[in-house]
Amino acid sequence: MTIEDINQKLGPRTKVERAKTHLTEFDGLVNAYIAGEPYSFARHKDTDGTSHLVLESHKPIPINWCTIIGDIVHNCRSALDFLISLSAGLEANTSENFSFPIFRHRTDFEAKGLNKLRKYGCLRTIRFVQRLKPYERGYDLGSPSNTLVLLNRLSV
Repeated sequence: MTIEDINQKLGPRTKVERAKTHLTEFDGLVNAYIAGEPYSFARHKDTDGTSHLVLESHKPIPINWCTIIGDIVHNCRSALDFLISLSAGLEANTSENFSFPIFRHRTDFEAKGLNKLRKYGCLRTIRFVQRLKPYERGYDLGSPSNTLVLLNRLSV
């Protein structure tokens, strides 16, 4: 077994575990930020008597949150690429690198998404990816396919 074999087999799990660690860290930072009461609500009246509820910020959101979120996104996207490379590599007996195909539109996915997997004859891997439908499907942001599309868009 080579170092590359070990990296491929441990890669997806390691990336997901690292993303979970970052997520736990981020959750703690958000909770601490909120506990510090960084904002308040105030009622303001216009000269015409119209009332408005205004959110007043007392403490900006820390800039380093961007890097933590970026690490979470990168590790999740990278885990998918590791996984698809491992699956296709085992099925087609190749060390070729693959990217997990995620597209915004179904037509693009069907036209381009599986070409490389088809070239290597990775039929089981293709069926697995097709079942996930990794393209945008309506406005339900909670659907797994839309989560993949969002992940892909954030990782670029």
